[in-house]
Amino acid sequence: MTNKIVMAEVRMNREIAPGVYHLQMLVEKETAAAARPGQFLNVYPEAGSRLILPRPFGICSADPDAGTLEIVYEVVGRGTEILSAAGEGTLLKIAAPLGRGFDTESLKSLRTNDARPPVLIGGGVGCGPMLFLARTLQREQVPVTAVLGFRDRPFLIREFREAGCTLLTASETEQEGIFSGNVIDCMTAAGLSAPAYFACGPRGMLAAVDAYVSADCGDEFLQVSLEERMGCGYGVCVGCSTRIREYGENGQPQTVRRKICTDGPVFRGNEVIWDDGTR
Repeated sequence: MTNKIVMAEVRMNREIAPGVYHLQMLVEKETAAAARPGQFLNVYPEAGSRLILPRPFGICSADPDAGTLEIVYEVVGRGTEILSAAGEGTLLKIAAPLGRGFDTESLKSLRTNDARPPVLIGGGVGCGPMLFLARTLQREQVPVTAVLGFRDRPFLIREFREAGCTLLTASETEQEGIFSGNVIDCMTAAGLSAPAYFACGPRGMLAAVDAYVSADCGDEFLQVSLEERMGCGYGVCVGCSTRIREYGENGQPQTVRRKICTDGPVFRGNEVIWDDGTR
């Protein structure tokens, strides 16, 4: 199915942590059925709001039977502030699903030789796309370890447990019963090792995850969803391009620019040039 612009009706829009909201919307069932973990959707601004560009959000859940899509977002500017006030029944113009999601097919061949659970790593609102992936792998009867990192109060914990995950939670704010530190500290303390890793969160966290995975199994077995402010979501404006490492037929690396919205947002860890000084 080709992504398209549709109208979505808000079914739920509640604050689940300070400044963090969980939004569920009713859409056409075929739109929900087309969504894959790692993809995103665009929410267009209201007419007369004086905002121009749509806001991209990673898809947290897609239920084809109910015809719903869900996102988790943080209020960081005028656009998300307006969205946080959208009550039940509000109609939103969205485009979904967009981008390239996670490759889960490669897990099948990996698991024939290594049955250890893959590791899913989420940072802040990047935990949303990881929940979509966790639920998808649960349906495929793949056990999962999830590592979730937060600046302050954790969220989506119950949902990850219901998805059958072995859960590790870290917070940079000291809290009872939660690992104090970041996701890398938490993974290191747990001695975590896996045949494959998936991650979504701030770029600095993803770069640190890449270093961890490189020392474990090699970052060609890491898939990352890059968080990025996008202009259009369709690859027209080229506002979200980033430098990517590709390999020619001779095996030699070359640097190219790729658009996160259409060539991604998911890339392999060994493709991303983390110290891209142009960004």
